[in-house]
Amino acid sequence: MTVEAQHMNVYLNMISQIANIAFREIALAPEGADDDEESAPSQLLPMFGTAVHAPPSTLVAEDVDKHTLCALPRKSHSLLHTEDIVWHLFKKQHERMDPDALPHTFSQLLFSKIPPTVTTLSQILQMLSRADETHSFHALIYHIATVVAFQHYIRLVVLKTGQFAPQRTMNIQASYSRTLIEGLCQAALEDNQRDYIAKFDYACLE
Repeated sequence: MTVEAQHMNVYLNMISQIANIAFREIALAPEGADDDEESAPSQLLPMFGTAVHAPPSTLVAEDVDKHTLCALPRKSHSLLHTEDIVWHLFKKQHERMDPDALPHTFSQLLFSKIPPTVTTLSQILQMLSRADETHSFHALIYHIATVVAFQHYIRLVVLKTGQFAPQRTMNIQASYSRTLIEGLCQAALEDNQRDYIAKFDYACLE
């Protein structure tokens, strides 16, 4: 399994666990797999970095070929929609920040380096996931997964038709969401991380 695939599997598993939403509802089988459009591992895939590993006997469903673990799983349309919401909120939060106050933070460096062709959170995740382990982007990817998971939970559970939530609860959730995104914007970067983001070839992103 490539480093990028490992990162993405952890990212998707974290969203599934934090949002308490079945893995197969947020991820589809990799491109080229023989399974149908909606098929995906029904149990946890191998975790990476500091995350907990699942027992080897329960890594994948029996109907998923082992070779599909080497490829990148595809995100569901619902998850991509949530990522778009988070990307919009992330950009809005960045625009509210003083550009001279924290020059070495994630959002300040990112938005000063990415070209106009980078328009989605998925592209940012691709960029971070393709770095080798020495850049230690695990924490940043996990932070993004937490933000997306929380937003996905709000969309699919809290705001689900027929679901009632008191206004006070909604206000607390909105405040927590803003705090998570602000923390992502202000994440401090090491010298090698800043160098990687500054020199990355963004033309190779899908």
